[in-house]
Amino acid sequence: MIGLHGQNRLTEEPDQPISFIIEDGLPYGITQESVEAAAEGRAISREPFTMMVVERELEWEESNFGELPEGVDVLLSVGHDPEDNDLVLPDGNRVGLAHLGSQEDSSHRWSVATEIRDVFNNNRSMGHGPCAVVGAAQTAAQLEFNGAAARTPLFWGALAALPMAGAVLFTVLWVKFLGDERQRRRRFAEARLQLARVVLELDTVEVPFRIPESQLAESATAEHVEAAEKLRGDWEK
Repeated sequence: MIGLHGQNRLTEEPDQPISFIIEDGLPYGITQESVEAAAEGRAISREPFTMMVVERELEWEESNFGELPEGVDVLLSVGHDPEDNDLVLPDGNRVGLAHLGSQEDSSHRWSVATEIRDVFNNNRSMGHGPCAVVGAAQTAAQLEFNGAAARTPLFWGALAALPMAGAVLFTVLWVKFLGDERQRRRRFAEARLQLARVVLELDTVEVPFRIPESQLAESATAEHVEAAEKLRGDWEK
């Protein structure tokens, strides 16, 4: 069952929604309604997330540490550097990613943010404002919300191996239990044999006393009775 589910996860198509929060008054025809219309049937991901779109410059904490408004996973600024009208300069600081803010390796965050921003700029420069936002969201979905961990064969292989590992562990413990039980039975048998030997030795020692005692008891003379009692007394000592 785990293997079958893993195969489905490896081959399934994205089906989770991407939500948008669009700030009022944005340029390029970017509104809540226009973006949602452009996103219909296209803005899907393997993991659901929310993108917020603004025009302002992002704060340092937002772009570099992922400290975004509550419920926002990706923050995209549609503004641009006035000195870069051709949109050729890397502009990763205009994208904030909540889940990458705590990573010490800032190069990965910068690479992902720059690619998201580049896709937006390329589409926007062709006059596709709302579609540029959707394209940026799709890029984020492919790069960071793709369920990569749950779609790697290694992940599912390791998960499928857990029941097997459990069975092996159970077998090892069972074999150990059987070994301990055999040892316990062996020790018990040895102790019982040793006890039997002690009883046999006592019987062997007792026989020389019991025979004369029996013979004396059958005799009716006082001397014989006295001798039998003396013999019994010596044995009990």
